[in-house]
Amino acid sequence: MRPRWHRGIWLAALVACTAAQAARNRDPLQVTLKPPAAVKGAARNEAQRKGAAARNLELRVEDARGPGAGANIGHASSDGEVLFAVLADNPVTPFVQAVAQHTLAGWGLTDDGPGHGSLRLRYSGLAVDAQAHAIGTTYVGSVRLDWALFNQAGYEVARGSAQGGMQHYGRSRSAVNVNEALAGAVDAALAQVASDPGFRKLWADSFQSEGAPPPAAAPPVVQAPRRVQAAGKPAPTAPPESPIARIMQRLRQLDELHERKVITQEEYDKRRAAIIDEI
Repeated sequence: MRPRWHRGIWLAALVACTAAQAARNRDPLQVTLKPPAAVKGAARNEAQRKGAAARNLELRVEDARGPGAGANIGHASSDGEVLFAVLADNPVTPFVQAVAQHTLAGWGLTDDGPGHGSLRLRYSGLAVDAQAHAIGTTYVGSVRLDWALFNQAGYEVARGSAQGGMQHYGRSRSAVNVNEALAGAVDAALAQVASDPGFRKLWADSFQSEGAPPPAAAPPVVQAPRRVQAAGKPAPTAPPESPIARIMQRLRQLDELHERKVITQEEYDKRRAAIIDEI
């Protein structure tokens, strides 16, 4: 039987090792962002892409997280308590761009050669919450994508936003699991973009809508010359145009702008309602 002082030394060493391990577990987790070869849990809905032809679409990715985001891409938590930060040790935007390119290429949208148009993605809220358990960790990735489509002439033809999320179980303090959660979130958000009706229609039309250039100025109102009945006597002026006639004229002009795709359906509906409210 070991002397008591031996057991005391052993317990002290165990406590010291446990404390050192706990301190290490609270150190920030440094992650090298690298898109997985295959996105885990990717939303591959064939019905979304059915009948859609391959297109060349220039991809532009922009960081909209704000100046304070930097390398911060999430944290680990347990019962609501933040245990440690998750930090990227390489730039975030190339990671998002690579994941988006991989996802879009699987749908037949590539950025090789001259493009049919361009897709701008502004990402924000890109983060992973690593929720620690007694054994293992649940990784929850999330992102918001604000997107805009431009035709070959550079006119914006559609815009929208999408939220993406990804959740899966893995081992603690795993850089691989962080990459999978973030890549899955970006992929899920892009699946929402691809299912947007406006995006789908433009995809079928090679993204060649006329777009929305600056609204054309309304044509100047030309007044008819006054008639003279007799020498030195002006003809009686025409009766003033009624308010209803002016409103009908404005509605016709609005219809013409909408038919020529100078304004969007949303702008058309809003302006038409405003004009009718004046009656």
